[in-house]
Amino acid sequence: MFECDFDEFKRYMAEDEKSSATIEKYLRDVRSFLDFAKGKDEDK
Repeated sequence: MFECDFDEFKRYMAEDEKSSATIEKYLRDVRSFLDFAKGKDEDK
């Protein structure tokens, strides 16, 4: 997932009237999942 995908996802959620806190949480969760999937889990 590229930064432009994050921007598009963020725009979509804003258009869907999600709160700014929800948008930031979702983006943080997606980034964490992508790091985990790449084997970069920092919680180990």
